[in-house]
Amino acid sequence: MREVGYTKIENYFLHGLARAKIKSTVLQTVLAIFRATIGYHLTERVLSYEQITRWTGFDRRGQIRYVQGALKKNLISRYQLNTNKFVYEVNLDPLTWKVPLRLPERHFNEKKRVVVNQPPERGSYNHQKLVVIQPPAFLKDLLKG
Repeated sequence: MREVGYTKIENYFLHGLARAKIKSTVLQTVLAIFRATIGYHLTERVLSYEQITRWTGFDRRGQIRYVQGALKKNLISRYQLNTNKFVYEVNLDPLTWKVPLRLPERHFNEKKRVVVNQPPERGSYNHQKLVVIQPPAFLKDLLKG
């Protein structure tokens, strides 16, 4: 199937979303607002809860909670236009988000444990074997001091 259109997404924004510890419902809400704004080459857009609900498939009460969660985490910003319409904008800078980010480990433990797949033994349900790997010598010196 050939795609007719696409939305350009900054890699920096995608890396931030991939590392952010946020609920999937909040993520879906942010992506729907992203599509409604950046997808149409706009920085901000007037949206109602009904429009966001139509795109995400959530009920209205849940959608209000998810938008509030995204606002608290500074993933999106908005201001009120009238009683049921808001102007939304997606915050594209992950460094200003108020969410914990998953960061890669920067050091080795004294003994790093790795699970290696092994062929199953006859009559056995355990298909994995635990292997202990020692860190290289220069890392052992760094870990001691």
